[in-house]
Amino acid sequence: MTFPFRKFRPRKPGKKRLPSPYKRAYALLWAVTSIYVRTRGGRRNGGRCEICNAKPIQCAYHFIAGRWAAIHFHLDNLCAACSGCNLAEMLNRHGPHDDKVRASHVRMVGEDRVRWLEEHKRDPWKKSAAELLDEKRAIEAKLAKGDWV
Repeated sequence: MTFPFRKFRPRKPGKKRLPSPYKRAYALLWAVTSIYVRTRGGRRNGGRCEICNAKPIQCAYHFIAGRWAAIHFHLDNLCAACSGCNLAEMLNRHGPHDDKVRASHVRMVGEDRVRWLEEHKRDPWKKSAAELLDEKRAIEAKLAKGDWV
């Protein structure tokens, strides 16, 4: 039996490809960073969203979009947020919600750090899998120590 479209063809059984070491290290670093940020937010704000202060924490939130690799894992660019604030950020990146988010960001880390992040977001950034795993270990150590910067 033939199928007219490729996406409807049954898949052939076989081995699944493992992700590259870099992708695996990137995913591990994000998992640990997200746990650290949500735990830090829970300690700072009593388990409530750091942007709206109303709903419980559900995710780690990038103040400046996570697509900028140079500041993707920078702890000053991340906070603990509810899914509503995270969704509003995605829908209204440069809308009226953005002013509220920037004000929250300045309140949390200060105007100088926010300006530094905005200036350095376009810096070239490429690290090896070993460097990503080193960063992961450093954040795990902060998490174990209870160092909530």
